[in-house]
Amino acid sequence: MHVSIQQKISRVDVTSFGILAVLALILMVPLSAHAQTLGYFEEMINQADNIIRVIMIPLAIGLAVLLFIWGVIKYFIYGADDESSRATGRAYMLYGVFGLAAIVAVWGFVNLLLQIFGVGADTAPDLGGYLP
Repeated sequence: MHVSIQQKISRVDVTSFGILAVLALILMVPLSAHAQTLGYFEEMINQADNIIRVIMIPLAIGLAVLLFIWGVIKYFIYGADDESSRATGRAYMLYGVFGLAAIVAVWGFVNLLLQIFGVGADTAPDLGGYLP
């Protein structure tokens, strides 16, 4: 019996989806039964949020700024007489500017969504009593 690669992939996809669905149901059972809160799960989400806000975003901004500065140095100082070095510096500057623009755009979009849905640091969404 010959099994094609596409059939194997579809079996893996169905299995993965099934595992994720069961895991989601297991995590949501306490909420629907109002038996307990998801204290550990909430703590894990808060820690991930803090890592993203405190470490990842400033690190991404810093790397984009450093890439831009390295491009400026490569373009004006190291590559003043070498055209290939100037092209590399120009590319680094563009990557740095595009990276900063992407970070700021995503940051602004997330803040816009937070304001639209009324979620912020000092407000919580009204979930109709589903969460304690």
